[in-house]
Amino acid sequence: MVKNWYYKYNYKRRFHQVKEVHIKGGRKKNTPLNELSLVSARVFSVEETQKYAAAVNDPARMATSYPGVMAGDDGNNQIVIRGNSPSGLLWRMEGMDIPNPNHFAVAGSSGGGISILSAQLMSNADFVTGAFAAEYGNALSGVFDLRLRKGNNHRREYTAQLGLLGLNLAAEGPFSKKSEASYLVNYRYSTLSMLNQLGLNLTPIRHQFSGSLLSYRRTHPQMGNLVCLWVWRIERPVFQCQ
Repeated sequence: MVKNWYYKYNYKRRFHQVKEVHIKGGRKKNTPLNELSLVSARVFSVEETQKYAAAVNDPARMATSYPGVMAGDDGNNQIVIRGNSPSGLLWRMEGMDIPNPNHFAVAGSSGGGISILSAQLMSNADFVTGAFAAEYGNALSGVFDLRLRKGNNHRREYTAQLGLLGLNLAAEGPFSKKSEASYLVNYRYSTLSMLNQLGLNLTPIRHQFSGSLLSYRRTHPQMGNLVCLWVWRIERPVFQCQ
């Protein structure tokens, strides 16, 4: 026969005073990610891009609050760094030089009306205004060294956001259960274009734009990090004459 036994224990509380514990971060907030950028460089986060007034989740518009940087035009996000031409700004993503990452951009310029980069995809990035490292060989006025965040490689997640600029849809997750690879995809569609389809013509000029970005990231034990990017965008300004 099996019988359960119950025991009762009485505990007395004792209080002990211990020493304080100090936790300090090993990296300063403004320290750039690129170790070769020693001066005239600053790192900014996605949270800062979302909090700055009139930045509208655009890193170029946020940079106008830094010393020596001003907006070139109210109609686009071109920036003038220390009096240099806005066309001298170099855009980089994941270590590669990229063309102008903006909607409604003029050929040969470095800015446009709306950034094609969504805050749901961005990670911390460097903004350099002088004393460029050797890898920034094509920079004349400044450098935006952008980085994309890594998708969740454990479970799938979905995000939907509706704002003034457009409708944002994002998805991320593991590429397969047997590997550490992850994917991150984002799609954005113009808000004004959606309102126009509903019969609400708020402005005489309707900026139709849409774009998507797909990021595939995998860590190989011998080859290192493998990053594949696919970017697609389309834009068209529509003038309504009465």
